[in-house]
Amino acid sequence: MTRDELNGVLAKLGLLEGRSFTTAQGDAWYEILGARKADDAHTAVLQFHSKPFKRVAYPGDINGIVEDIERSRLALIGSLEPNLADLESTGNRRPLNKELYRVVRQGELSPAGYREYQRSRMTLKAFMAGQAVLTSA
Repeated sequence: MTRDELNGVLAKLGLLEGRSFTTAQGDAWYEILGARKADDAHTAVLQFHSKPFKRVAYPGDINGIVEDIERSRLALIGSLEPNLADLESTGNRRPLNKELYRVVRQGELSPAGYREYQRSRMTLKAFMAGQAVLTSA
């Protein structure tokens, strides 16, 4: 997420908890949550505060909930495997596996999208580019 997107997450926390954040605090939150998706962080804030309120949220609380959200996406698919087009196009599977894991974990590729990718004759990079074109149209 961008720093501006994090500011939105912190604004939501501020409204729910009646507090404000300094620039330095925002920077610290960004160090912990910056690699996460903004939508997941917003969902995590709401999940944290949907339980009986006992204390304010810390970055680790929100990060832990986002981890759970991401793990649940992976669990819906199970074992991730590159498709034939990807296997034929590279000799090094490690970067490919890492990218496939990332797009599923962050919700960029849904379970249905993963199945479609598996059936396609396209590399993951080409498939994701095609998906981006479809969603922006």
